[in-house]
Amino acid sequence: MIHELPVRPRPLPHESIEGYLLRIVARNGWQQSGQLLKHVGLPAKYYVDSPDKLIKLCEKLAPFVRIVPEGLIAHFSDQLSHKWLYDEKRALQDLRVRFPRLCPLCVNQTGFHWHWSLATVSHCEAHNHELWDHCPECDEPFGWNAELFFGCPNCDYSWEAESAPDLPAHQQQFRRLLANSIGLQDFIHDLTLALRAISRPYDSIHDNRGYWPTSQRRLSESITAAYELLTEPEALKGWLSHCAYARSDLMPLGTEVVLSPISTFTNKLRGQWPIQKTVVNNNVTVPSSAITASHVDGWIRPSRLRLTRDDFELRFQANAREVQHALGLPKGSIIILIESGAVEPIHQSRIPRDQFFDLRDLEAVIAAIPEVNQLPENHIRLVNNDKILKQHRIKYIDVLAGVFSGSIPAFRPAGSRNLSCIFVDIDDLLLFLLKCQPRCRISGKMVKSTKYYSEEEIAAFKRFLDQRV
Repeated sequence: MIHELPVRPRPLPHESIEGYLLRIVARNGWQQSGQLLKHVGLPAKYYVDSPDKLIKLCEKLAPFVRIVPEGLIAHFSDQLSHKWLYDEKRALQDLRVRFPRLCPLCVNQTGFHWHWSLATVSHCEAHNHELWDHCPECDEPFGWNAELFFGCPNCDYSWEAESAPDLPAHQQQFRRLLANSIGLQDFIHDLTLALRAISRPYDSIHDNRGYWPTSQRRLSESITAAYELLTEPEALKGWLSHCAYARSDLMPLGTEVVLSPISTFTNKLRGQWPIQKTVVNNNVTVPSSAITASHVDGWIRPSRLRLTRDDFELRFQANAREVQHALGLPKGSIIILIESGAVEPIHQSRIPRDQFFDLRDLEAVIAAIPEVNQLPENHIRLVNNDKILKQHRIKYIDVLAGVFSGSIPAFRPAGSRNLSCIFVDIDDLLLFLLKCQPRCRISGKMVKSTKYYSEEEIAAFKRFLDQRV
Protein backbone atom coordinates (compact mmCIF):
# COMPACT_ATOMS: atom_id res chain seq x y z
CA MET A 1 0.00 0.00 0.00
CA ILE A 2 1.30 3.48 -0.94
CA HIS A 3 1.47 5.99 1.92
CA GLU A 4 1.64 9.64 0.96
CA LEU A 5 4.64 11.58 2.20
CA PRO A 6 4.01 13.85 5.21
CA VAL A 7 5.16 16.93 3.28
CA ARG A 8 4.28 17.14 -0.41
CA PRO A 9 5.75 20.29 -2.00
CA ARG A 10 4.72 21.32 -5.48
CA PRO A 11 7.31 21.87 -8.26
CA LEU A 12 8.58 25.44 -8.54
CA PRO A 13 8.84 27.36 -11.83
CA HIS A 14 12.00 26.37 -13.79
CA GLU A 15 12.99 23.89 -11.09
CA SER A 16 14.98 20.88 -12.28
CA ILE A 17 13.59 17.41 -11.64
CA GLU A 18 16.70 16.56 -9.58
CA GLY A 19 16.26 19.74 -7.53
CA TYR A 20 12.59 18.95 -6.95
CA LEU A 21 13.46 15.48 -5.66
CA LEU A 22 16.04 16.97 -3.29
CA ARG A 23 13.54 19.53 -1.99
CA ILE A 24 11.07 16.71 -1.21
CA VAL A 25 13.89 14.90 0.59
CA ALA A 26 14.74 17.98 2.66
CA ARG A 27 11.12 18.69 3.61
CA ASN A 28 10.58 15.11 4.77
CA GLY A 29 13.68 14.77 6.93
CA TRP A 30 15.85 12.65 4.65
CA GLN A 31 19.39 13.47 3.53
CA GLN A 32 20.00 11.92 0.13
CA SER A 33 17.93 11.87 -3.06
CA GLY A 34 18.62 8.16 -3.31
CA GLN A 35 16.52 7.58 -0.20
CA LEU A 36 13.44 9.02 -1.91
CA LEU A 37 14.11 7.16 -5.14
CA LYS A 38 14.34 3.84 -3.31
CA HIS A 39 11.20 4.72 -1.35
CA VAL A 40 9.17 5.08 -4.56
CA GLY A 41 10.62 1.88 -6.03
CA LEU A 42 13.50 3.13 -8.19
CA PRO A 43 17.29 2.63 -8.00
CA ALA A 44 19.09 5.08 -5.71
CA LYS A 45 21.16 6.38 -8.65
CA TYR A 46 18.30 6.79 -11.10
CA TYR A 47 19.08 9.68 -13.47
CA VAL A 48 16.52 11.24 -15.79
CA ASP A 49 18.19 11.66 -19.17
CA SER A 50 15.32 10.74 -21.49
CA PRO A 51 11.55 11.31 -21.76
CA ASP A 52 10.89 7.64 -20.98
CA LYS A 53 12.83 7.87 -17.73
CA LEU A 54 10.99 11.06 -16.80
CA ILE A 55 7.63 9.39 -17.38
CA LYS A 56 8.65 6.40 -15.27
CA LEU A 57 9.83 8.62 -12.42
CA CYS A 58 6.70 10.77 -12.45
CA GLU A 59 4.43 7.72 -12.45
CA LYS A 60 6.31 6.28 -9.48
CA LEU A 61 6.49 9.57 -7.56
CA ALA A 62 3.01 10.98 -8.21
CA PRO A 63 1.03 8.87 -5.67
CA PHE A 64 3.44 9.83 -2.87
CA VAL A 65 3.04 13.60 -3.43
CA ARG A 66 -0.66 13.57 -4.40
CA ILE A 67 -0.11 14.93 -7.91
CA VAL A 68 -1.39 13.27 -11.04
CA PRO A 69 1.49 11.84 -13.14
CA GLU A 70 0.43 13.91 -16.17
CA GLY A 71 0.86 17.09 -14.15
CA LEU A 72 4.41 16.22 -13.15
CA ILE A 73 5.32 15.12 -16.65
CA ALA A 74 3.94 18.32 -18.17
CA HIS A 75 5.89 20.45 -15.69
CA PHE A 76 9.31 18.86 -16.35
CA SER A 77 9.06 17.60 -19.94
CA ASP A 78 10.17 20.93 -21.38
CA GLN A 79 13.57 20.37 -19.81
CA LEU A 80 14.14 17.38 -22.10
CA SER A 81 12.48 18.67 -25.27
CA HIS A 82 15.22 20.98 -26.58
CA LYS A 83 17.15 19.52 -29.50
CA TRP A 84 20.32 21.33 -28.52
CA LEU A 85 20.55 19.44 -25.21
CA TYR A 86 22.03 16.39 -26.94
CA ASP A 87 24.19 15.97 -30.03
CA GLU A 88 26.22 12.79 -30.49
CA LYS A 89 28.69 14.57 -32.80
CA ARG A 90 29.54 17.18 -30.16
CA ALA A 91 32.63 17.04 -27.93
CA LEU A 92 30.23 17.03 -24.97
CA GLN A 93 27.21 15.14 -26.25
CA ASP A 94 24.81 15.73 -23.34
CA LEU A 95 24.91 19.23 -21.83
CA ARG A 96 23.34 18.16 -18.53
CA VAL A 97 25.74 17.52 -15.67
CA ARG A 98 25.09 14.79 -13.11
CA PHE A 99 26.02 16.70 -9.95
CA PRO A 100 24.35 19.67 -8.19
CA ARG A 101 25.35 23.26 -8.91
CA LEU A 102 23.82 26.12 -6.96
CA CYS A 103 23.56 29.84 -6.41
CA PRO A 104 23.86 30.54 -2.65
CA LEU A 105 21.59 33.58 -2.97
CA CYS A 106 18.49 31.81 -4.18
CA VAL A 107 18.75 28.02 -3.91
CA ASN A 108 16.70 28.00 -0.71
CA GLN A 109 13.97 30.23 -2.17
CA THR A 110 13.59 29.16 -5.79
CA GLY A 111 15.22 25.73 -5.75
CA PHE A 112 17.65 24.35 -8.30
CA HIS A 113 17.00 26.05 -11.66
CA TRP A 114 17.26 23.52 -14.46
CA HIS A 115 19.66 25.82 -16.37
CA TRP A 116 22.15 25.31 -13.55
CA SER A 117 22.63 21.76 -14.76
CA LEU A 118 23.86 22.88 -18.19
CA ALA A 119 27.57 22.65 -18.94
CA THR A 120 27.37 25.93 -20.86
CA VAL A 121 25.97 27.97 -17.94
CA SER A 122 28.34 29.34 -15.29
CA HIS A 123 26.22 31.89 -13.39
CA CYS A 124 22.78 32.37 -11.90
CA GLU A 125 21.01 34.88 -14.11
CA ALA A 126 18.86 36.18 -11.25
CA HIS A 127 21.85 37.35 -9.20
CA ASN A 128 24.83 37.11 -11.62
CA HIS A 129 26.44 34.84 -9.05
CA GLU A 130 28.82 32.09 -10.09
CA LEU A 131 27.36 28.61 -9.70
CA TRP A 132 29.11 26.46 -7.11
CA ASP A 133 29.64 22.72 -7.49
CA HIS A 134 31.97 22.44 -4.51
CA CYS A 135 32.20 24.10 -1.12
CA PRO A 136 34.16 27.38 -1.24
CA GLU A 137 35.29 26.74 2.34
CA CYS A 138 36.42 23.09 2.43
CA ASP A 139 36.51 22.37 -1.33
CA GLU A 140 34.32 19.26 -0.93
CA PRO A 141 32.45 18.34 -4.17
CA PHE A 142 28.68 18.50 -3.82
CA GLY A 143 26.46 15.44 -3.89
CA TRP A 144 22.67 15.45 -3.89
CA ASN A 145 22.36 16.18 -0.15
CA ALA A 146 19.43 18.02 1.45
CA GLU A 147 21.72 20.30 3.45
CA LEU A 148 22.77 22.05 0.21
CA PHE A 149 19.80 24.38 0.57
CA PHE A 150 21.49 26.02 3.55
CA GLY A 151 25.18 25.15 3.57
CA CYS A 152 27.91 22.58 3.10
CA PRO A 153 27.04 19.05 4.28
CA ASN A 154 30.72 18.37 4.89
CA CYS A 155 31.94 21.34 6.96
CA ASP A 156 28.64 23.04 7.97
CA TYR A 157 29.70 26.25 6.24
CA SER A 158 26.62 28.48 5.80
CA TRP A 159 26.23 30.00 2.37
CA GLU A 160 27.56 33.51 2.06
CA ALA A 161 27.27 35.19 -1.29
CA GLU A 162 30.33 36.55 -3.00
CA SER A 163 30.37 39.79 -4.97
CA ALA A 164 28.24 39.51 -8.09
CA PRO A 165 29.44 41.63 -11.02
CA ASP A 166 27.76 41.75 -14.41
CA LEU A 167 26.82 38.51 -16.10
CA PRO A 168 29.90 37.25 -18.02
CA ALA A 169 30.01 37.67 -21.79
CA HIS A 170 29.69 33.98 -22.61
CA GLN A 171 26.44 33.66 -20.66
CA GLN A 172 25.03 36.85 -22.13
CA GLN A 173 25.71 35.41 -25.57
CA PHE A 174 24.16 32.07 -24.63
CA ARG A 175 21.03 33.86 -23.34
CA ARG A 176 20.69 35.87 -26.58
CA LEU A 177 21.05 32.73 -28.68
CA LEU A 178 18.45 30.91 -26.59
CA ALA A 179 15.97 33.66 -27.39
CA ASN A 180 16.16 33.25 -31.17
CA SER A 181 18.09 29.95 -31.59
CA ILE A 182 20.02 31.23 -34.65
CA GLY A 183 23.60 30.11 -34.20
CA LEU A 184 22.86 28.36 -30.89
CA GLN A 185 23.98 24.92 -32.03
CA ASP A 186 27.28 26.24 -33.39
CA PHE A 187 27.93 28.20 -30.20
CA ILE A 188 27.36 25.11 -28.04
CA HIS A 189 29.46 22.98 -30.37
CA ASP A 190 32.42 25.35 -30.17
CA LEU A 191 32.16 26.02 -26.44
CA THR A 192 32.08 22.29 -25.61
CA LEU A 193 35.02 21.81 -27.99
CA ALA A 194 36.91 24.42 -25.97
CA LEU A 195 35.85 22.75 -22.70
CA ARG A 196 37.42 19.52 -23.94
CA ALA A 197 40.53 21.38 -25.07
CA ILE A 198 41.18 22.93 -21.65
CA SER A 199 40.52 19.56 -19.99
CA ARG A 200 42.90 17.65 -22.26
CA PRO A 201 45.11 20.34 -23.84
CA TYR A 202 47.97 18.15 -25.08
CA ASP A 203 46.29 15.07 -26.55
CA SER A 204 46.59 13.93 -30.15
CA ILE A 205 43.43 11.82 -29.76
CA HIS A 206 40.20 13.41 -28.60
CA ASP A 207 37.11 11.35 -27.85
CA ASN A 208 33.61 12.73 -27.55
CA ARG A 209 32.37 12.65 -23.98
CA GLY A 210 28.83 11.58 -23.06
CA TYR A 211 28.53 14.22 -20.34
CA TRP A 212 30.74 16.37 -18.14
CA PRO A 213 32.83 14.11 -15.84
CA THR A 214 31.41 13.96 -12.33
CA SER A 215 34.91 13.93 -10.87
CA GLN A 216 35.85 17.21 -12.57
CA ARG A 217 34.48 20.18 -10.61
CA ARG A 218 34.89 23.97 -10.87
CA LEU A 219 32.81 23.77 -14.03
CA SER A 220 31.94 27.48 -13.92
CA GLU A 221 35.64 28.37 -13.99
CA SER A 222 36.18 25.92 -16.84
CA ILE A 223 33.38 27.52 -18.88
CA THR A 224 34.96 30.94 -18.42
CA ALA A 225 38.39 29.62 -19.42
CA ALA A 226 36.92 27.84 -22.46
CA TYR A 227 35.24 31.04 -23.68
CA GLU A 228 38.49 32.96 -23.22
CA LEU A 229 40.21 30.35 -25.38
CA LEU A 230 37.73 31.16 -28.15
CA THR A 231 37.81 34.93 -27.79
CA GLU A 232 41.18 35.94 -26.34
CA PRO A 233 44.23 35.55 -28.65
CA GLU A 234 46.49 35.71 -25.60
CA ALA A 235 44.81 32.58 -24.20
CA LEU A 236 45.54 30.75 -27.45
CA LYS A 237 49.14 31.97 -27.46
CA GLY A 238 49.54 30.68 -23.92
CA TRP A 239 48.22 27.30 -25.03
CA LEU A 240 50.70 27.34 -27.91
CA SER A 241 53.70 27.84 -25.68
CA HIS A 242 52.58 25.32 -23.05
CA CYS A 243 51.76 22.75 -25.73
CA ALA A 244 55.24 23.20 -27.19
CA TYR A 245 56.69 22.42 -23.76
CA ALA A 246 54.43 19.49 -22.95
CA ARG A 247 54.98 17.84 -26.35
CA SER A 248 58.62 18.85 -26.85
CA ASP A 249 59.60 15.18 -27.31
CA LEU A 250 57.94 15.44 -30.73
CA MET A 251 60.05 18.38 -31.96
CA PRO A 252 62.03 16.10 -34.34
CA LEU A 253 58.74 15.57 -36.22
CA GLY A 254 58.23 19.31 -36.67
CA THR A 255 56.18 22.06 -35.09
CA GLU A 256 53.04 21.03 -36.98
CA VAL A 257 52.98 17.68 -35.19
CA VAL A 258 53.86 19.26 -31.84
CA LEU A 259 50.98 21.73 -32.11
CA SER A 260 48.47 19.36 -33.72
CA PRO A 261 46.08 19.53 -30.69
CA ILE A 262 45.65 23.24 -31.42
CA SER A 263 45.26 22.96 -35.18
CA THR A 264 42.75 20.14 -34.73
CA PHE A 265 40.77 22.34 -32.34
CA THR A 266 40.72 25.44 -34.57
CA ASN A 267 39.86 23.41 -37.68
CA LYS A 268 36.75 21.98 -36.01
CA LEU A 269 35.29 25.32 -34.94
CA ARG A 270 32.02 26.18 -36.68
CA GLY A 271 31.56 29.79 -35.64
CA GLN A 272 33.65 32.89 -36.28
CA TRP A 273 35.97 33.56 -33.35
CA PRO A 274 38.78 36.07 -32.74
CA ILE A 275 41.36 33.31 -32.20
CA GLN A 276 40.94 32.12 -35.80
CA LYS A 277 42.83 35.25 -36.85
CA THR A 278 45.77 34.32 -34.61
CA VAL A 279 48.66 33.09 -36.74
CA VAL A 280 50.22 29.80 -35.61
CA ASN A 281 53.82 29.66 -36.83
CA ASN A 282 57.09 27.95 -36.01
CA ASN A 283 58.31 30.74 -33.74
CA VAL A 284 56.88 29.33 -30.54
CA THR A 285 58.34 30.34 -27.19
CA VAL A 286 58.74 27.29 -24.98
CA PRO A 287 58.06 28.05 -21.27
CA SER A 288 59.98 26.48 -18.42
CA SER A 289 57.00 24.49 -17.19
CA ALA A 290 53.75 23.01 -18.45
CA ILE A 291 50.24 24.27 -17.73
CA THR A 292 48.06 22.78 -14.99
CA ALA A 293 47.79 18.98 -15.10
CA SER A 294 45.18 17.59 -17.47
CA HIS A 295 42.10 15.66 -16.38
CA VAL A 296 42.19 11.95 -17.17
CA ASP A 297 38.97 10.49 -15.77
CA GLY A 298 36.03 10.84 -18.09
CA TRP A 299 37.87 12.14 -21.14
CA ILE A 300 39.88 9.04 -22.10
CA ARG A 301 38.29 5.93 -23.57
CA PRO A 302 38.66 2.78 -21.43
CA SER A 303 40.57 1.05 -24.25
CA ARG A 304 43.29 3.70 -23.92
CA LEU A 305 43.31 3.72 -20.13
CA ARG A 306 43.93 -0.02 -20.16
CA LEU A 307 47.29 0.75 -21.77
CA THR A 308 48.27 3.48 -19.32
CA ARG A 309 46.76 6.02 -16.96
CA ASP A 310 49.89 8.14 -16.95
CA ASP A 311 49.00 11.61 -18.23
CA PHE A 312 52.44 12.14 -19.78
CA GLU A 313 52.17 8.90 -21.80
CA LEU A 314 48.57 9.55 -22.86
CA ARG A 315 49.45 12.78 -24.64
CA PHE A 316 51.66 10.88 -27.11
CA GLN A 317 49.09 8.23 -27.99
CA ALA A 318 47.89 8.56 -31.57
CA ASN A 319 45.48 6.80 -33.88
CA ALA A 320 46.14 5.78 -37.46
CA ARG A 321 45.04 9.13 -38.86
CA GLU A 322 47.49 11.03 -36.65
CA VAL A 323 50.36 8.70 -37.57
CA GLN A 324 49.67 9.06 -41.28
CA HIS A 325 49.48 12.83 -40.94
CA ALA A 326 52.70 13.03 -38.92
CA LEU A 327 54.55 10.94 -41.53
CA GLY A 328 53.11 12.96 -44.41
CA LEU A 329 51.39 9.93 -45.91
CA PRO A 330 47.93 9.46 -47.45
CA LYS A 331 44.89 7.92 -45.83
CA GLY A 332 44.98 4.13 -45.64
CA SER A 333 48.77 3.91 -45.39
CA ILE A 334 48.82 2.52 -41.87
CA ILE A 335 47.97 -1.07 -42.85
CA ILE A 336 50.88 -1.27 -45.30
CA LEU A 337 53.23 0.39 -42.81
CA ILE A 338 52.34 -2.23 -40.20
CA GLU A 339 52.71 -5.10 -42.67
CA SER A 340 56.14 -3.86 -43.74
CA GLY A 341 57.24 -3.60 -40.11
CA ALA A 342 57.83 0.15 -40.30
CA VAL A 343 55.44 0.96 -37.46
CA GLU A 344 53.97 -1.15 -34.68
CA PRO A 345 50.87 -0.49 -32.56
CA ILE A 346 51.39 -0.25 -28.82
CA HIS A 347 48.74 -2.94 -28.42
CA GLN A 348 47.18 -5.63 -30.57
CA SER A 349 43.81 -5.07 -32.20
CA ARG A 350 42.36 -6.41 -35.43
CA ILE A 351 40.30 -3.27 -35.93
CA PRO A 352 42.45 -0.39 -37.32
CA ARG A 353 40.36 2.30 -35.61
CA ASP A 354 41.12 0.70 -32.23
CA GLN A 355 44.87 0.60 -32.81
CA PHE A 356 46.99 3.13 -30.95
CA PHE A 357 50.56 4.21 -31.58
CA ASP A 358 53.22 6.22 -29.80
CA LEU A 359 54.14 9.32 -31.80
CA ARG A 360 57.61 9.30 -30.26
CA ASP A 361 58.37 6.08 -32.18
CA LEU A 362 58.03 7.87 -35.51
CA GLU A 363 61.36 9.66 -35.22
CA ALA A 364 63.15 6.31 -35.62
CA VAL A 365 60.89 5.38 -38.56
CA ILE A 366 61.91 8.53 -40.42
CA ALA A 367 65.57 8.23 -39.45
CA ALA A 368 65.66 4.72 -40.95
CA ILE A 369 65.85 6.41 -44.37
CA PRO A 370 69.17 8.30 -44.62
CA GLU A 371 69.35 11.97 -45.61
CA VAL A 372 71.16 13.45 -48.60
CA ASN A 373 71.71 17.07 -49.55
CA GLN A 374 70.91 16.61 -53.22
CA LEU A 375 69.31 14.14 -55.60
CA PRO A 376 71.78 11.29 -56.28
CA GLU A 377 72.63 10.25 -59.84
CA ASN A 378 70.11 7.97 -61.59
CA HIS A 379 67.56 8.62 -58.81
CA ILE A 380 64.05 9.98 -59.11
CA ARG A 381 62.23 12.21 -56.64
CA LEU A 382 58.88 10.77 -55.53
CA VAL A 383 56.22 12.45 -53.40
CA ASN A 384 53.07 10.98 -51.92
CA ASN A 385 50.75 13.17 -53.99
CA ASP A 386 52.66 12.90 -57.28
CA LYS A 387 50.08 13.05 -60.09
CA ILE A 388 52.44 11.22 -62.45
CA LEU A 389 52.53 8.22 -60.13
CA LYS A 390 48.74 8.17 -60.08
CA GLN A 391 48.58 8.35 -63.86
CA HIS A 392 50.71 5.21 -64.04
CA ARG A 393 48.67 3.47 -61.29
CA ILE A 394 51.64 3.45 -58.94
CA LYS A 395 50.99 3.95 -55.24
CA TYR A 396 53.54 5.93 -53.29
CA ILE A 397 52.90 3.89 -50.15
CA ASP A 398 53.70 0.66 -52.06
CA VAL A 399 57.06 2.11 -53.03
CA LEU A 400 57.67 3.17 -49.44
CA ALA A 401 56.80 -0.34 -48.25
CA GLY A 402 59.47 -1.62 -50.64
CA VAL A 403 61.92 0.78 -49.05
CA PHE A 404 61.19 -0.48 -45.53
CA SER A 405 61.32 -4.12 -46.63
CA GLY A 406 64.80 -3.55 -48.08
CA SER A 407 63.76 -4.07 -51.71
CA ILE A 408 64.45 -0.46 -52.72
CA PRO A 409 67.35 1.61 -51.34
CA ALA A 410 66.16 5.17 -50.77
CA PHE A 411 67.12 8.57 -49.38
CA ARG A 412 65.18 11.57 -48.14
CA PRO A 413 65.95 15.28 -48.48
CA ALA A 414 68.20 16.66 -45.75
CA GLY A 415 66.20 18.32 -42.99
CA SER A 416 62.91 16.62 -43.89
CA ARG A 417 60.64 15.89 -40.92
CA ASN A 418 58.45 13.23 -42.54
CA LEU A 419 58.31 10.70 -45.39
CA SER A 420 56.30 12.69 -47.90
CA CYS A 421 59.29 12.80 -50.27
CA ILE A 422 61.99 10.20 -51.03
CA PHE A 423 64.73 9.66 -53.63
CA VAL A 424 64.91 6.18 -55.18
CA ASP A 425 67.13 4.59 -57.78
CA ILE A 426 65.26 4.22 -61.06
CA ASP A 427 66.49 0.70 -61.84
CA ASP A 428 65.71 -0.54 -58.35
CA LEU A 429 62.27 1.04 -58.55
CA LEU A 430 61.44 -0.59 -61.88
CA LEU A 431 62.65 -3.98 -60.68
CA PHE A 432 60.51 -3.67 -57.56
CA LEU A 433 57.42 -2.71 -59.54
CA LEU A 434 57.82 -5.78 -61.76
CA LYS A 435 57.79 -7.97 -58.68
CA CYS A 436 55.14 -5.99 -56.82
CA GLN A 437 51.82 -7.71 -56.27
CA PRO A 438 48.62 -6.08 -55.09
CA ARG A 439 46.86 -6.83 -51.85
CA CYS A 440 43.26 -7.93 -51.86
CA ARG A 441 41.03 -9.05 -49.00
CA ILE A 442 39.51 -12.54 -49.12
CA SER A 443 37.54 -13.88 -46.16
CA GLY A 444 38.98 -11.15 -43.97
CA LYS A 445 42.64 -11.99 -44.74
CA MET A 446 45.18 -10.06 -46.78
CA VAL A 447 46.43 -12.24 -49.69
CA LYS A 448 48.46 -11.61 -52.83
CA SER A 449 46.95 -11.95 -56.28
CA THR A 450 48.42 -11.69 -59.78
CA LYS A 451 51.08 -9.15 -60.84
CA TYR A 452 50.17 -5.63 -59.98
CA TYR A 453 51.90 -4.02 -62.96
CA SER A 454 52.31 -5.55 -66.40
CA GLU A 455 55.64 -5.42 -68.21
CA GLU A 456 54.08 -3.02 -70.75
CA GLU A 457 53.07 -0.66 -67.95
CA ILE A 458 56.54 -0.77 -66.42
CA ALA A 459 58.11 -0.12 -69.82
CA ALA A 460 55.87 2.91 -70.33
CA PHE A 461 56.76 4.19 -66.88
CA LYS A 462 60.49 3.66 -67.61
CA ARG A 463 60.23 5.77 -70.77
CA PHE A 464 58.60 8.51 -68.74
CA LEU A 465 61.30 8.31 -66.08
CA ASP A 466 64.06 8.51 -68.65
CA GLN A 467 62.50 11.71 -69.99
CA ARG A 468 62.02 13.10 -66.51
CA VAL A 469 65.63 12.47 -65.50
